[in-house]
Amino acid sequence: MAKNRDFLDHILESVPEKGSFEPGAVYIEEGDKLIVMIEDVDYNAERIDSILTVYKADKGGRGIGIKELETELKIHKGKET
Repeated sequence: MAKNRDFLDHILESVPEKGSFEPGAVYIEEGDKLIVMIEDVDYNAERIDSILTVYKADKGGRGIGIKELETELKIHKGKET
């Protein structure tokens, strides 16, 4: 349970204050994830498969981000293995 709380604290520390959003990507080594967000709007997540989740804006349904689990792709530190 403490490990989950540490992970949540890590995520919350990286959340910028309201109005200071900048599009970008974050790699989270624990869990081997890449999260990309390009717009600061309300959204919902649509799981595509065990690797990819797409974030879509509530209004209009346009893609505004992704979460990719790289473990299954076996890509580590920029090198394909």
